[in-house]
Amino acid sequence: MLLIVSTCACSFMPQLEMRQILPVRKKCREKGVSPRVRRLAVCSWEQLEERISNPLGSVTSPAAAEEVMMATAQWLGQSLESGSFVCGGKTMEALVYRERKESDDVGLVYLKLCLPWRDEPPFPVWEHFPCLHSNYAGGGGWIG
Repeated sequence: MLLIVSTCACSFMPQLEMRQILPVRKKCREKGVSPRVRRLAVCSWEQLEERISNPLGSVTSPAAAEEVMMATAQWLGQSLESGSFVCGGKTMEALVYRERKESDDVGLVYLKLCLPWRDEPPFPVWEHFPCLHSNYAGGGGWIG
């Protein structure tokens, strides 16, 4: 299972995407065409919270943490197998995915966790020790 974490999402809430790298036909590959990526399914943060127990709030023992981890892994495995985050995979996208899978035209399927990105607010900086800023001036030596 491949999971990519991106911190460049423009939305305010994180989301989990299932993506597929479509295989490139041999003729296109010879021409240097790069593969295309298709988004198969999106799971909102609210759906993730419903689906996965909060380990900090509800897990009180290592055995319970193991149970949460196994249930999450099973759900992700079923999702990757069906091409959908919906239990049972009864979406139009999942149907198309299954048809492609049967024809061996699936390509690589992976998960991408999209985290919101925001600029950090300005904050004061204090100099704790003196810093010497210098540049090297070619063959003439250092400039301080």
